[in-house]
Amino acid sequence: MLQTFSALLSLRMGRKSALLLYFFSFSICATYGQEAVSSEDQLLRDLIESIAPDLPEDYDLSELLENLIFLQKHPINLNNTSPEALKVLVFLSPLQISNLFKHIKTNGKLLETLELQSIEGFDVATVQRTLPFVKVTDFDKEQPGLHQLSRLAEQQLIMRYGQTLQKQKGFNNLPGSRYVGSAGRLLAKYKYSYKDMISASFVLEKDAGEYLFSGPQHKGFDFMSGNISLQNLGILK
Repeated sequence: MLQTFSALLSLRMGRKSALLLYFFSFSICATYGQEAVSSEDQLLRDLIESIAPDLPEDYDLSELLENLIFLQKHPINLNNTSPEALKVLVFLSPLQISNLFKHIKTNGKLLETLELQSIEGFDVATVQRTLPFVKVTDFDKEQPGLHQLSRLAEQQLIMRYGQTLQKQKGFNNLPGSRYVGSAGRLLAKYKYSYKDMISASFVLEKDAGEYLFSGPQHKGFDFMSGNISLQNLGILK
């Protein structure tokens, strides 16, 4: 009988509040749960289910979900964006994005989001998918200051641990190769975002059987990754 243990710690920091969520689960074979789903969550689930078959097999759906959740709160201003920024809306084809910018160049800035219906290639289904993640406003010349970057940004810290309780074959004293690190799986991820201008993330990850602050990995995790993105900051597009 397979037994697994997992824990998730998530900290979200907003403008005036901090919410600490703790999730703990113990399962034998499998655990099933059901919870209330908001209309926004259901929209995202339906959207991802509909576009997933058209994405590469190794596409990171969790990152796509995070990006779409962010854009629900901070929609892309179609009058102040770039083709590269719109690529996060993976359901838009390069031709549709090109037609959007041709339309703006020919007719001027969009007056409302429903104007998308008049652009070649934007059928009803595409417009419905796009509307929750975009907006139309005049160019916002205000640049973020230190106060805004620290108080108005969204920050998220996720820590996840998991382990199979039974000793797996790869950890036994077998002849030849074997796992010499601990059996636990550990993930730590920090994400920072300010509107659609600044985003950054840092990820630390350890798989089962890998060292952590010992052996060849005495300096820490086996996998470390980070990135920062800047856009729509003055002359920087």
